Amino acid sequence: MKNNYLLAVTTFIAGVLLTLLVSGYNRQQAQPANMMGVGGMMTMNSSMNDMMRSLDEAEGEDFDLAFMNSMMVHHEGAIEMAKEAKAKGMHEEIRNLADDIIEAQEKEIEQMKMWQKEWEANP
Repeated sequence: MKNNYLLAVTTFIAGVLLTLLVSGYNRQQAQPANMMGVGGMMTMNSSMNDMMRSLDEAEGEDFDLAFMNSMMVHHEGAIEMAKEAKAKGMHEEIRNLADDIIEAQEKEIEQMKMWQKEWEANP
């Protein structure tokens, strides 16, 4: 269980770092400087803030379900960004990291979907 937790945390951090790298670069290319947050992260920060606000009032099972729904959306975004990094990345390290992120995030999404089905079957 501890190893799964460490893998989840490590994967999450890697996903956030890749998100910062890719989205920051793309937004710097597409937005005027006065529209960007630090490093071009205005959009990602507002998205993360929205996800966190969705959890504010939830507790117990409602919290768990809201958390998983937000995390699946977050993971799907990380997968899409990792696919872009694989296609456009210059450095092998980034392409390898993208492969790792895709594999880990897909596995975690499937795990959360399985939990949802189990909880629906056994309320």
